[in-house]
Amino acid sequence: MDKVKKTQRTLLAINALKIILTIFTTTFFTSYIVALTPDNILGRGVLNIGIFYLSQFVVYMIVYFVLSKFVAKSNRVSYLRLGILVNGLLLVALIFFGDEISKWIPLAGGLIGIADAFYNSSYLVMKNELVKRKNISSFNIVSSVLTNLINIVVPIVLGYMIDVTTFSYIAIYVVVIVAVQFGISFAISSQRPVRTSFKLKEYFSFLKENKDAKNKVKWTYINAIFAGFKNTYKVLIVILTIYIFKTNLSLGILTSIFSITTTILLILFKRFENHRKMNRLVVYMIISIFPVVCCLCFVFLQEKVSLILLNFALTVAIQFSEYGSNCERDAIIKNLNKYEYIAHHQFLCEAFMCASRLFSYIIFILVGLLADITAFTILLIILISLNPIKFVIMFKQTQVRKSIESEKIKEAESKE
Repeated sequence: MDKVKKTQRTLLAINALKIILTIFTTTFFTSYIVALTPDNILGRGVLNIGIFYLSQFVVYMIVYFVLSKFVAKSNRVSYLRLGILVNGLLLVALIFFGDEISKWIPLAGGLIGIADAFYNSSYLVMKNELVKRKNISSFNIVSSVLTNLINIVVPIVLGYMIDVTTFSYIAIYVVVIVAVQFGISFAISSQRPVRTSFKLKEYFSFLKENKDAKNKVKWTYINAIFAGFKNTYKVLIVILTIYIFKTNLSLGILTSIFSITTTILLILFKRFENHRKMNRLVVYMIISIFPVVCCLCFVFLQEKVSLILLNFALTVAIQFSEYGSNCERDAIIKNLNKYEYIAHHQFLCEAFMCASRLFSYIIFILVGLLADITAFTILLIILISLNPIKFVIMFKQTQVRKSIESEKIKEAESKE
């Protein structure tokens, strides 16, 4: 196995373990911090969710910005290891807070925000640098498949562990996962590119002076804004499910089926995405409009079947959106040959995404104060209706990438 493939597989393994820890955080948060029930769904439970995510994303962006200044000037893998350790320590701290953390919702959100910032500020830059341009698509499709496979098994296992074991045992599991992450990180060799620093003003000046580059990269940032709404409408569906049906509908098995089906669809899409008869825009429109139709059916019918279809439609849309968005997001800076601005680019993507998250959760809290389930339903319809716009922007991103690649081919041919 050559060095490049070894590095890519190591990054995939580290991120797969991070996904397991993220699922644990979500499960722990749901079980011990909020514990949504039909009785508190329009009361304190909803406000706790909004406050948790607001504090998480505010802290995340502040810490991410500060860390980017250091990551840009240093060996990235050192900060990745530091991020792994910080993530593990903060998760263990949350575990030992136990039920008491429900009294300190902003603290819980802030700790998770810090942990994610340490990890992402280094991982996103390293992935963008170490995965070759021609391999970005394959890397992201494998990452998506791994994520789906993890989502099939891990939630059930973690849910069982939380129910039958003590906080001390759960902490041990987290420590083991973190130790494995930390150990295999030594298989990666990453060095800081020459003459790099984190000066956003310098990056903005570059974009201002190079309007062609600005026009190309702007679609990635616009897409990031729309991507930020995903987290909110996923929470809204959970709220509506508990409120209307007084149960979680035992969607564990169905979620596994959705993940398997989505994985197959992603692999098929990857197999044929560059085929001359593949109309990417048509595929994107079908995937993005289907959740809108299912959402309207759910609103009018309020039946279990319509809710199941909505969950399936959103699972497919979210996975395709993340795959396409990540591919173009990672490729654009490489295609522009501006490797020195990778840290700036990744920060701005995260910043625009968090801006829409913060905006949507402020609206979420205001809707929660109304204590009206109809208001939640309207908010869900609005957010899901933004999906077609996001997929059109993704299609535009793909066109931009292909145009840049064509320009490079023509330049190479002219030199010959």
